Amino acid sequence: MKFCPKCNSVMKAKGNKMVCIRCGYEEEGVERIQFKERISHDKDRTIVADGKVINGRVAISLCPRCGSTRAILLKKRLYKCMVCNLIYTI
Repeated sequence: MKFCPKCNSVMKAKGNKMVCIRCGYEEEGVERIQFKERISHDKDRTIVADGKVINGRVAISLCPRCGSTRAILLKKRLYKCMVCNLIYTI
């Protein structure tokens, strides 16, 4: 992330320039940013509850349908409610 040298606001990439969102200051060259998130599956467990086998990590997340806070983290930001089986994202 790059900040403007004049007003200290965040600069955005426009074409091959960085432009300040507040004062319009321009600078040649674009700063490339990559975000990486690594999820460790060391704590994943296979859970057997009520005769059902559940693979994944048990998480606390509010279900938008039933309001339950018990969920299974399937993938990054993808949850499955343990009460109503709704699959949702956060």
